[in-house]
Amino acid sequence: MPVSVVTAYFSCQFADVQFTVRSYWSWFAGTATASLVLLLAFSVLSGTMDADIVYKGVSRKVVEWVSCVVEERRTRKLAG
Repeated sequence: MPVSVVTAYFSCQFADVQFTVRSYWSWFAGTATASLVLLLAFSVLSGTMDADIVYKGVSRKVVEWVSCVVEERRTRKLAG
C-alpha cells in the first residue's frame, strides 16, 4: 500500500520500507489529528478563531426550528 498521502504531506521519502494497511492508516490518522490540533491551536493563539459566528448561527437555527415545531403543534390543537 503506498504511503503517498503521509509522505507527500511532509515531503519525506522512505527507501526500502514496507508498510502494512494498519500502519498506513495509523500514520494517516496521526498526521490528520496533528494537523487539526495545530490548526486549532494556531487559530486560538492568534485570535483568528471565528467559532462564535458558527455557533450563533447553528444555535439560532435550532431555536427557530423548535419554535416552528411548537407553533405548528399549537395550530393543530386549535384547529382540531
